[in-house]
Amino acid sequence: DQNRQSAQGDHLLELSEILSDIQDAASEYVDSAAELVETEKAAQAGISSYIQCQSQSPPHSHRIDDAFDLVMPHWKKIGVARSASHSSLLQAIKTGTRRIEDAFDLVM
Repeated sequence: DQNRQSAQGDHLLELSEILSDIQDAASEYVDSAAELVETEKAAQAGISSYIQCQSQSPPHSHRIDDAFDLVMPHWKKIGVARSASHSSLLQAIKTGTRRIEDAFDLVM
């Protein structure tokens, strides 16, 4: 009977660790999603700025080219930030899913 209680205690401890990992993955997902929202807000602001600059430029003006040159570094940063956020989201989903499967296997 003591061995059975010990085994149950080990299972509960392992399940507790798995649930903690799932919670960590969910928190990472939420944080990554929030970062992606901020990145998309920055992208929208960049687009608005570029459109405003273009609409205020006279036809055949070099200001349009200047606006593009000004916005390009911003777009590169946006691309890197999007990529990092997407990677974090996918990793959090992968980790959470794997640990949910581990919890299911342990309980069943």
